[in-house]
Amino acid sequence: MTRDIGCTAEEAFEHVSDGCVVVDSSWTVEAVDEGFEELLDVDADDVVGRSFWSSLPVDRDGDLGGRLHGSMESSSLSEFECYHEELDNWFRVFCCPVEDRFNIYLRDITREKEAHRRVERMNESLLLLNRIVRHDVRNDMAVVQGWSEELRGYVDGEGEEILDRVIDTTRHAIRLTESARDYVEVLTEGGSTELEAVSLKPVLEDELERCRSMYGDASIESAEIPDVDVRGNALLSSVFNNVVGNAVEHNDTDRPNVDVHVEVEDDFVRVEVSDDGPGVPEERRDDVFGRGLEGLDAPAAGLGLHLVDRVVRGYGGDVWIEGNEPRGAVFVLKLPLAATEGGGDGV
Repeated sequence: MTRDIGCTAEEAFEHVSDGCVVVDSSWTVEAVDEGFEELLDVDADDVVGRSFWSSLPVDRDGDLGGRLHGSMESSSLSEFECYHEELDNWFRVFCCPVEDRFNIYLRDITREKEAHRRVERMNESLLLLNRIVRHDVRNDMAVVQGWSEELRGYVDGEGEEILDRVIDTTRHAIRLTESARDYVEVLTEGGSTELEAVSLKPVLEDELERCRSMYGDASIESAEIPDVDVRGNALLSSVFNNVVGNAVEHNDTDRPNVDVHVEVEDDFVRVEVSDDGPGVPEERRDDVFGRGLEGLDAPAAGLGLHLVDRVVRGYGGDVWIEGNEPRGAVFVLKLPLAATEGGGDGV
């Protein structure tokens, strides 16, 4: 038989449990609900009025039995997870003493545990792939770039144009490996990297100098950068590198021009990266960040800008694209000042 096991404490657990059993102080089963019958594959008529330990598949001396004993003796609310070997299931257990009764709520978390294990295996695979990309692929591409630069004195005409394309492609591949590295870091951290105050000026200046070194045929200029702290972490440098690098690599002029302007607005810093390239059509501006329904599968989407979007939003900021005059695009980064309360959840 089954009967209503309603109690004040049950209201706190009814939405998080799959089944419940009620026992008295001597561990005699007073009631079970249908969910509990299904979870442990028992019938209420066979367990109600009998000893909890003899009528249910629970070992008194096992992990679950020991924890249940401890909870009853302490007469306090408790919660724990355990593995049931006989059923091959994981359960989250909520113990709730009510007057002379002891309510035990079970939730089957086997699928959650399996999903967690899959995520752990995926993270291990991502870390391995990241190691290969960072060390093997990146090093090989750096060698290709170095030898390509050495060929400049041996080609002319059409050969020089082809060589420029090879060098541009290797630069892009190297930057892509760096984006992949940072993206894997975001994924494997589970979106919980702690945010802190980061000095904007040295980070941005370092990345601009790095881009100037990588893209020697481009003009990358910047107005005075305010000496302020923004909310961020080590990935802020990757944000700037990807935005500036994107402005150069997708430019269709012989000498790309990129201008960086920074100003403080209330509780945020506005960073504008302007270029004189072909621009981005308004209807595709969300797609380049991988925000659309297709995500990174969208033709206009890129891993680097998707990383930028994810990281900046994790800081509690925003990023978008505007049109430039007479041509080109303006990537606008809105970064919260470190003194601003609240904000992002981390990346």
